[in-house]
Parts: sequence; C-alpha cells; structure tokens
Amino acid sequence: MLDIIYCVVCIVLFVAIAFVIPMIINKSRLKKEKGKIHPGIRAGVGIGGFVLGAGLFAFLYLNSYYHAVSDEVAPYIQDHEGVKVTRISKGWFFDGAESERAFIFYPGAKVEAKSYAPFLSKMALSGIDCFLVEMPYELAVFDVNAADSIMDNYEYNEWMIGGHSLGGNMAAKYAKGKEDKFKKVIMLASYPSVELSDDVEFLSIFGSKDGILNFLTYEKNRAKWPENWGEEIIKDGNHSQFGNYGRQDFDGKAGITADEQQQQTVELILESLEEE
Repeated sequence: MLDIIYCVVCIVLFVAIAFVIPMIINKSRLKKEKGKIHPGIRAGVGIGGFVLGAGLFAFLYLNSYYHAVSDEVAPYIQDHEGVKVTRISKGWFFDGAESERAFIFYPGAKVEAKSYAPFLSKMALSGIDCFLVEMPYELAVFDVNAADSIMDNYEYNEWMIGGHSLGGNMAAKYAKGKEDKFKKVIMLASYPSVELSDDVEFLSIFGSKDGILNFLTYEKNRAKWPENWGEEIIKDGNHSQFGNYGRQDFDGKAGITADEQQQQTVELILESLEEE
C-alpha cells in the first residue's frame, strides 16, 4: 500500500506543478496584460513546471520503500548465537563459524536492506558467510558493482552471488563476464536478463503463492540460464517472505511463515551444493 499512496501523491503533485499552476499563472497574466505575454514566457513557465514536477516525483519515489519489521529484524542485525554481525561500508557482514564459502546478496527493489538479516543469519549459521549489500535508494540498479569492494577485501575458497527480485537480476548482471569467479548464482523470485556462461552454476527459487514475479518474462529468460541449473518452488511461499518487511502490494498470501520460507530456502541452497 505504501507504494500506491506515494504514487498517487506524486502524480497529483506532478500534474499540479507541471500543468495546473502554469495554467493559472498564464491566465492571471493574460487578464492583467491582455494578451501581451510572449509565447516564450508561457513555454518557459510550462517547462519549468514540468521539470519541478518531475524532480518532485523522482524525489518522493526514491525516498519511499518497504521498511524492515523492526522487532523481527533487530535480533539479527547484531551479534547473536553462532553469528558475528559487522557493519561494513557496503552493508553488513554475517560471519558464521569456519566458513570457506561466502554469499553476496543484493536486496529487492525498494526494500530496506536489513529486512534480509534473518534469512542471511540462517545462511551464516548453516556454514556460508554472507554479505548483505545496502543499495543507494534501496535500488540495486544504482550500484550493480557493489560486490567489487567486498571481493577485493575478503578471501574465500568459493564465492556465490545472488539476490531477491530486482536484486537478483542485478546480481546476475554483475556476474556476467565474471562467471569463473563464482561457484553459483542464486536467484530468489527473480531471473537473469543477461545470458550466463556455463562456467557458473545457477539456482532459481520462488514461492508458489508469488504474486509479483512476472512468470511470462521468467520463462522467456530461461534460455539465458547456464547449463548446470536448478529450480525449486517453495509450496505456499510468496514473493515477500524472503525478507521481513511485511507483505508487498499485490503479492499472494503465503500459507507458511517468513521464518519457514527462509529456512526452506537455506535448506534448498545447501542441498544444491551437496549435489555437486
């Protein structure tokens, strides 16, 4: 509902600033000066209003997002049993016990990054250290190469990268051309829009109640998957519950809890690694 409210407000303000206000100004001046206003002035007012409206629209959109459910996320964004959590320049580092594998995670669009702390904590407890990337304006498109600084400053025997929704798409874009650096690309309710080479493994996971994922586009992009791929469907899971930010607008109603969906996701990822 948050996105809908902001969109309506943005549209109303955009129309008001770009069209209504310039019209009122023009009519007012016409009455006073009886048609003496130069057309260039009217055009300038209209263009100025359009630019202001577009700027306001962009500002409101970029600063609206789904917030993490505080009481569900708070215990996992700090050190807790079996996992040391460190704030890093690009987000958070979830350090489990003696891991030789690491997973870089890009959040979904317009979702507060720390919403994924519970899921990545479960991953770290399972033996895979995790890096949760915090994106500018909660959009991975603004920092596709965020993984660079992480991989430059940490050493692991195996790297994996992935993300949720748009974040997964951007993670695949980052991996393109670097497939030999990664063991696996993991997509949660997402799909790659670039073709991945057979140098990397691929795993797609989504919920059966997902109301957000565009399945037509998902199927069209299946041809871009590498040769070694896996696909898993979580029964009664939805789009939103890979994180803890509430149910996203238009998403299906899940038949399981977020904790259950995330735990199943971890187990499916571990199983895919054991099958190698």
